Amino acid sequence: MSGPRIDNDLTGSKAERQRRFTFYQKIIDRVFRPMTLGRLKITLPEGQVLSYGEGKGGVEAALTVKNNDFFKKCVLFGDVGFGESYVDGDWETEDITKVIEWMITNVDNHPTLMADKQKRKPVNLL
Repeated sequence: MSGPRIDNDLTGSKAERQRRFTFYQKIIDRVFRPMTLGRLKITLPEGQVLSYGEGKGGVEAALTVKNNDFFKKCVLFGDVGFGESYVDGDWETEDITKVIEWMITNVDNHPTLMADKQKRKPVNLL
């Protein structure tokens, strides 16, 4: 399974960029990687743009992370952390409806995450 497409290159190889991810960024990356419907672009505070999804059969959404606490809040507090990080200004978007629609569409169509309640736990990372 490949990682996210990186739209604008920072110095170093893809492996080096992955090592620069924080612990919490890596967890979110693992959750988003298998989500293939539509496309979600995440712009990191350093300017790096990550792109998840194949752009087919779903919504196009984008969010900009202003504070890397966004990742920690999402991992530790799930959907509540996602919402709180938005209210706290850790991330922003031009269309929050599209961001939420992208996530719902992909979670609903990802059998590994939806097979049973135990397997749905990673969904709470959103």
